[in-house]
Amino acid sequence: MLPRSQRLHLSKDIQFAMRKGKRVPSKLGVIFVLNTDSTSRGCAITPKKIGNSVIRHTTARKIRSALKNFFSTHAEGFDVVVLAHSKDTSTDEWEEAVRKAVG
Repeated sequence: MLPRSQRLHLSKDIQFAMRKGKRVPSKLGVIFVLNTDSTSRGCAITPKKIGNSVIRHTTARKIRSALKNFFSTHAEGFDVVVLAHSKDTSTDEWEEAVRKAVG
């Protein structure tokens, strides 16, 4: 679970990061990265196309875990929005995708 200070949960903040941030497509999904001067924050978006509720929430938990691991080892200053397209991936694969996107 991401700490409250690292959650990107307001709709207006998520939309701003998606509009103004760098869009990086990958085989797992699309990752939007916006450079900021504040604490790094992130969120996971899992559409119904991925599968039922159980699969979507499992995927979202993996993405949030990957974001937590990434934020703990890297400098601050990013808003990261992950729009998932793939359900059969591990936390390590998501973390690698985020690392490449921020790059």
